[in-house]
Amino acid sequence: MKIYHKFLLYQNKLLKPYVRILLGLVEALTYLASLLLIVGVIYEHGFPLSVDEVAKIQVLYKAVWIIFLIDVTLHISLEYRSTKKQYRKLAWILSGLLYLTLIPVIFHRPEEEGAILQFWEFLDGKFYHLVLLLIFSFLNLSNGLVRLLGRRTNPSLILAVSFLTIILIGTGLLMLPRCTVNGITWVDSLFTATSAVCVTGLVTIDTADHFTAFGQAIMGLLIQIGGLGVSSVGVGLVIAAGKKVSFKSRTMAKEALNVDNYKGVVKLVKAVLCMTLGFELAGALLSFLVFSRDYPFLHAVGISVFHSVASFNNAGLDILGGLQNLIPYGDDVFLNIVTSALVIVGGIGFPVILDVARNRSFKKLTLHSKVVLVTSGGLLLSGTLLLKLTDHLTWMQAFFHSMSARTAGFSTCSLGALSNAGLFVIMILMFIGASSGSTGGGVKTSTFFVLLQAIRSEFSKRRTGAFHRSIPRENVFRAGMLVITSMVLVCIGTFLMCVLAPQFDFVQIMFEVVSAFSTAGLSTGITPELGFAAKVVLILIMFTGRLGVMTMVTIWVTRPERQTRYTEESVMIG
Repeated sequence: MKIYHKFLLYQNKLLKPYVRILLGLVEALTYLASLLLIVGVIYEHGFPLSVDEVAKIQVLYKAVWIIFLIDVTLHISLEYRSTKKQYRKLAWILSGLLYLTLIPVIFHRPEEEGAILQFWEFLDGKFYHLVLLLIFSFLNLSNGLVRLLGRRTNPSLILAVSFLTIILIGTGLLMLPRCTVNGITWVDSLFTATSAVCVTGLVTIDTADHFTAFGQAIMGLLIQIGGLGVSSVGVGLVIAAGKKVSFKSRTMAKEALNVDNYKGVVKLVKAVLCMTLGFELAGALLSFLVFSRDYPFLHAVGISVFHSVASFNNAGLDILGGLQNLIPYGDDVFLNIVTSALVIVGGIGFPVILDVARNRSFKKLTLHSKVVLVTSGGLLLSGTLLLKLTDHLTWMQAFFHSMSARTAGFSTCSLGALSNAGLFVIMILMFIGASSGSTGGGVKTSTFFVLLQAIRSEFSKRRTGAFHRSIPRENVFRAGMLVITSMVLVCIGTFLMCVLAPQFDFVQIMFEVVSAFSTAGLSTGITPELGFAAKVVLILIMFTGRLGVMTMVTIWVTRPERQTRYTEESVMIG
């Protein structure tokens, strides 16, 4: 071997450990810079600042910019081969955009007016710098989150902690002075953040009347994160950054999307994010055609985007003001159709949407997709008929509330004026909820279908199944367990609410509890009048309903199954 090659090998062996230490320190510094940048942005936009404070924040932004430049440069120059393998197109594009920020530093401001001057001012502007740095920050933090998820920890516990963390962060953000008009109590802020992240829609204070545009934007972001799932969003950001997704992260995404296996989880996350953005964009554009007639341009844009996000994620929150929900647009056929379409698509589940898009034939669909479509259609039609028979509603109102009861939370008429029979129908629909792998809650349509088939098979003495397919006994057992534990939770919640809020009727209390559990968000109007303890009970029910009763149970199941077997003996049933 030549002396030159020996020298290179020796140099590589000598310097590589120090290079790794240096890159590790820079990476840790980058994580810290990302956190400081986000804190700085929140502080700048959340509090009224003096001139000196604004100047200090600008210094912070510049320091973060320098750290990101150093991080990217060192990775490319010192570990180019590994960086080339890890970086995808987006990562290289972002790196190029970051280096463009050096142009105003290297070159003086052009004296002549024209496109070059505008380009120079754009690169030197705060908007370009801040947006780019925020993208880098979120990508860095998501990479750290995925690494954290890669450790040996109970996936259910991580999922619960991640949702709780987002709720607490959202609570703090909504309490910022610039987020509210006249301030907010911490319990109302916690309730609102929980309702947004759990995509419920129950509110103790009106969103439009008490929150500023900045606060409403934060609520929209919380709804988006909660609807997709914290893990799905984190994995999606990691994919965008060009990083590898660990097996533990795939497990978290599987739990968040509520799918049965790991096959194609990463592809499913990509498809979910693309579908979500596509449907929400289409919904915002169509909703704008309605809201633009009654509001100024920018206000109409904000309402349309918020409404589209809330509809697709089955949140049911609105920013129209006065706790009126969609009652002013109860007769608007176009908005009713757009809202219903967004809610239905968001409620049937992402796996079903992909299955329908791939096969486009009912016969070729999977058993799960067939079950979801048939059950959803049956519940929608039967709910419409029952609501029409029990109350003096128009056909459009009956259809809308039959659709909305399945975790959407929108209403075009006052639910407090409905009869007990109508409220009972809505409670049943809320308890069943949306479909697995969707943005909605409840015990899920597939669970309801499996139990119906199990009852039918018990009387007909046939094997449990449908569409020429058998349903495993494990599915029947799991469905029964889920329904029973959910009913127990609703009963406990109703009892506590009856004790804590005795001034309200039993039907009203049970309606709010079922709405909170199923993350539907429909209300008879008593939620804003509840006391402190009653609000806390509903917060806990919303949190449990969003994560799922089975997920909350598995948090505490850490012991391995015992190998001891006992003699079997029958028990009389019925």
